[in-house]
Amino acid sequence: MSESFVDLLCRGADRMGLDLDPEGLRLLQVHQEVLLKWAQRINLTTVLESKDMVDRLYLDSAVILSRLAPGVRLLDVGSGAGFPGLVLKALRPDLEVCLMEARRRRVSFLRQAVRDMGIGQGLEIRWQRLGIDPEPLPKERWPELISRATFPPQIWCETGAPMLEAGGRLWVMAGQAHGDGDDGFDPSAARLPAGLEVEEEIPYALPYCGLKRRVVSLRAFRSLP
Repeated sequence: MSESFVDLLCRGADRMGLDLDPEGLRLLQVHQEVLLKWAQRINLTTVLESKDMVDRLYLDSAVILSRLAPGVRLLDVGSGAGFPGLVLKALRPDLEVCLMEARRRRVSFLRQAVRDMGIGQGLEIRWQRLGIDPEPLPKERWPELISRATFPPQIWCETGAPMLEAGGRLWVMAGQAHGDGDDGFDPSAARLPAGLEVEEEIPYALPYCGLKRRVVSLRAFRSLP
């Protein structure tokens, strides 16, 4: 008998040292059910087998969970189907999360998923493309910024840095695919924007497929213009 999605999540999280509460697991199951239904009509992800989804989508999104302060504000740029921002919100309802997504149909999916999950409080969904929309982006600054496989790491550092408040963090999910010629992100060799410095590197392996990943946090020691 094959393991359920929740059983796979629990076993995988245990291998990675992640603490996922029962209510969070229930919400992720709801999200997965909505995702599988919508994936029959629109391109949300090519990862649709349960074990691969647990590995490459859900657990991969949860790695920074314990690093986020209670109630902190987080912007997820290019949220797509909700990875990682919606996963983090499901597992940490105290977070104030904004999901920014450029594609209208994916925004429609996010809104439906949030309704089904019942986690609209403290969550905003923006239909917006970073730096391209005719309306200027709000000049707000964020304490936590993350983007998963939307930009190559160097471009993400340059794009996200001006949106950080002083002391804020920009998260780089290294090891994701960004096209041919992308050999990964080496923070020691990267051309980081002035005012941004490497704080922490978190290496990990996905429990079922064994792929090695790294998350790098970059701290803004001053607000950038």
